[in-house]
Amino acid sequence: MATNTGGNATGGSITQTAGTLLDTGSGTVALQTGSATAGIGSAGANVLTSAGTVTASTGSGGVFITETDGAAFTATATGRGQSA
Repeated sequence: MATNTGGNATGGSITQTAGTLLDTGSGTVALQTGSATAGIGSAGANVLTSAGTVTASTGSGGVFITETDGAAFTATATGRGQSA
């Protein structure tokens, strides 16, 4: 899922409805935002995933993901953004 493509050139934060799981089995979850202040999940509401590989890239809003089954994981946040 990318918010920095198409008609949404500035990108926005990526959130998830509470209690839901982004499940790709052994596939890849790739999350990317385009805004310098965007984030993926939040400290109080992590994005929940179940995948073979998770990649996440965002701005200073940080990356907050909980992976359920130990995927290979890469996360980056710019500025003072957290990765948790």
